[in-house]
Amino acid sequence: LGGGRLGNATDDPGRGYLIGQTPQEISAISTHQNVDRFTTSVNGDVLILPWLKLNATAGLDFTNQVDQELVPPNAVFFADLPLGQRTSNPFQTFFYTMQAGGTATLNLSPTIVSTTTAGVDYNNETVRGTFAFGKQLLAGTGSLSGTTAQFAVNEQNTGNITLGAYAQEQVGWRDKLFVTGAVRADKNSAFGVNYKRAYYPKASISCVISDEPFFHANWMSSLRLRAAYGETGQQPDQFAALRTYGPVTGPGDQPAVTALTLGNAKLGPERGKEFETGFETSLFNDRVGVEFTYYNKNTVNAILDEQVAPSVGFGSDEFINAGHIKNQGEELLLNFTPVRGENFTWDAGIAFSHNTNKIVDLGIPGTTSISPGTYQEDMAGFPVGAWFLRKVVSAKVDETGHAYDIMCADGHGGQVDCSSAPNVFQGSSVPTKEGAFTSTLTLWKRLRIYGTVDYQLGVQKLDGNLRIRCYFELGGLCKDLADPVNGNPVIVAGAQEGIPSYLIGDAGFFRLGEVSASYSLSDEMASKLRAHAASITVAGRNLHTWTSYKGLD
Repeated sequence: LGGGRLGNATDDPGRGYLIGQTPQEISAISTHQNVDRFTTSVNGDVLILPWLKLNATAGLDFTNQVDQELVPPNAVFFADLPLGQRTSNPFQTFFYTMQAGGTATLNLSPTIVSTTTAGVDYNNETVRGTFAFGKQLLAGTGSLSGTTAQFAVNEQNTGNITLGAYAQEQVGWRDKLFVTGAVRADKNSAFGVNYKRAYYPKASISCVISDEPFFHANWMSSLRLRAAYGETGQQPDQFAALRTYGPVTGPGDQPAVTALTLGNAKLGPERGKEFETGFETSLFNDRVGVEFTYYNKNTVNAILDEQVAPSVGFGSDEFINAGHIKNQGEELLLNFTPVRGENFTWDAGIAFSHNTNKIVDLGIPGTTSISPGTYQEDMAGFPVGAWFLRKVVSAKVDETGHAYDIMCADGHGGQVDCSSAPNVFQGSSVPTKEGAFTSTLTLWKRLRIYGTVDYQLGVQKLDGNLRIRCYFELGGLCKDLADPVNGNPVIVAGAQEGIPSYLIGDAGFFRLGEVSASYSLSDEMASKLRAHAASITVAGRNLHTWTSYKGLD
């Protein structure tokens, strides 16, 4: 599309590029992100006594990321971009982990085994970053040192530390009945100063009933039943509990501070309380394996954003523990071997999960909804981050391109004039169904060909491309608005009436996630490489996606 003309292949402004710039101008902008990552770990085990084993692990995950953008002078002719500008944002992330513990295994009787585990762990995530920007770039230069005006610099230093301790006791009877109980205590640096620590219990039981004398099923190799209850926590963001202030220029041009966030000294973690049950079985001489799990999880003390009265003196909201969210669903994993031969084996797998989540209660008196994002609402009875907008369901367009007879959904299955229409639920922002299909062919015991297709369904997403091209000021850049007489009446009416429900689309997909071939070298060839084993692999990932969603992935 060019200037409202279909089929224009020139480089005129207005072809769908940034604020109507030509391809040459867009190509002149150099934007780069360089990421280097290094991970390492060391671990050790020591057998103190025949029944007591100690272990320790320490690791580092380091990421160095540099985001840079360069707009050369006299290359992009919009606003003051002809002056040229430079942005450089280097960031470093350090994630340290350390764990130490011990396990004592005792035979309490010929049929009962006790396994006791205790330990501590330490996690530290530190982020250090600098934001630097400058304008009026000297021609022929490409760094911030060549800028001469409008300098801006900022710095970010954040850290999140968790120190935890845990203890677990498992009792096994005849190697077929296992009962486990455990508790964990966590202290996190993001907790409010008046919130000391969090305690998370868990308990589980599992039984291999296929070993029982009464079990008679020749086609079933094994069957294990299991059930468990456990609690987990999600800590707040680094500064959510803190009262903060920002720098400003005070009287006499002296440095001063102004109130930013109120803080909450009582802020603690979100708590997840989950019950699950299921089974694992192997069928037909281990040719088929099935795992099934049903779970029911309640998240309480959810961290929500509550409005603060202006009279308090702090402009932003306060984070509190208030909400209650319910998740429940099923997970199914099926592995099977259709063909098992001397020189050819075919293994396949199917994974499926289904989840429904809804907000039970926001827990804030007088508050019926919270907006976590554009066109989204957190509201009791609906999923977290659900899409809520007025929705155009029918319209007509006259010969001048003007929409009329516009009707919207009334939220009860009917229609109402859009001027009095309410915002209605338009779908979940998180998938309700996920899964994958895998297939592995093994030839001559050395060549392994693998492929996987994964999918997500039941999810709606805001199409940012369509939002720019068909809703904002550049709305004429999409076909429906460039030629409204022959366009989709719902889109034309939505754009003209300021009802962007058509921007929310089905983002479900099936993706060819990976295809790979791996060949294992012979022992002789591996030994020539001074190795115990060696293989060669060629792989392709994210090769194709089947979806009706046309926005960015």
